Amino acid sequence: MAADPSPPVGDSTTKRRKREAEAKAGGPAEPPPFDALGIGRGDTGRRKRETSKMSRPTTLPVPETPVFIPSSDIEAPSPPPPPTAGAKRRILVVDNSRQIRHIIVFELQREGYDCLDAASGAEALVALGTSKVDLVLLDVMMPEIDGFTVLSKIRANEHMKHIPVIMVTARNQREDIVNAIKSGANDYMVKPFQKRILLAKVRKCLGEPEPPPK
Repeated sequence: MAADPSPPVGDSTTKRRKREAEAKAGGPAEPPPFDALGIGRGDTGRRKRETSKMSRPTTLPVPETPVFIPSSDIEAPSPPPPPTAGAKRRILVVDNSRQIRHIIVFELQREGYDCLDAASGAEALVALGTSKVDLVLLDVMMPEIDGFTVLSKIRANEHMKHIPVIMVTARNQREDIVNAIKSGANDYMVKPFQKRILLAKVRKCLGEPEPPPK
């Protein structure tokens, strides 16, 4: 029997043994069947390691923005401008709602009136005791000292009892209006109100004529 031919130059022992096994089996071994679900199973650990090495996305800080939370259904307008030159009369606006005070003061100052404002009955009494006031627009429902109590104190004081008072309130019951007039109020206005009605009542209480129609 002839000796086996010499292996090709550079052929490794592993490759030679593989060829010998294929020759004894009668041909090359069949490749394993394709398994679509098994793709990547062998490198699961490597993929997990690579995933863990990936840097996490950086979360950028969200800038804080000022949030305005209105205290009522209407939004407060811009701060009222300073009183115009030659203001006619000084009016004290008393209401525990900042928005309502700003609205009234804004409209009165546009008409040339000088204005003070107070957020409570106690603040209103302090303002009346320290400043000259020609008219008071007075809310009824306020904490601690309500509008009717403030009205009674105004009418009981020798230095303030001559000041006209208009009650400005959301209470629209007939007994409330009658009680206000009996207690010394000069007029009564129910919220919400129209600008022209407010100015008409103010001019009437101050004894000022209505301006000619535009």
